[in-house]
Amino acid sequence: PALANNTFPGTTITGSSGSISGTTVGATGQSGEPTTYGGGSLNTMWYSWTAPASGVFVAGLCNVTSSTSTAFDTTLKTYTGTAVNALTVRSANDDTSGCDSTAGAGFASTNSLNAVSGTTYRLQVDGYGGATGTFTLYYGLVGLVITTTDNSATEGGGTGAFTVRLTT
Repeated sequence: PALANNTFPGTTITGSSGSISGTTVGATGQSGEPTTYGGGSLNTMWYSWTAPASGVFVAGLCNVTSSTSTAFDTTLKTYTGTAVNALTVRSANDDTSGCDSTAGAGFASTNSLNAVSGTTYRLQVDGYGGATGTFTLYYGLVGLVITTTDNSATEGGGTGAFTVRLTT
């Protein structure tokens, strides 16, 4: 049977941050789907996330397939759009270091973008050149978010109010 998040729009992930484990083994591409890095067959897993607030959104993949003799080279692209053949790239990456694995620590992928509250982002997870393997997808809003709670301040009088929130 097909994997639940194998087809667009995929599995919905929620909240300001979290993680989910998955595999591209058994996944397939779809007609009109954007290509990933390195060519080869598409073995794509799709995730949808709607920003609960505005801020900097970071998503990262760590490959958990690695051993001393094999490494799964992950790729990650983040889009906006509602159809698999009409997406706008917001961030894309292949080969970022930072994962703790015995081989292929540089085969991680990270996306970072300015997210807008209420906007749905589509994350395309795949392997470089058609490779397949298991991964952990981490996602979340990071940094400092400042929002106006009273914007009635005027030059030469009045005051304004702001809410400051540290999201990590």
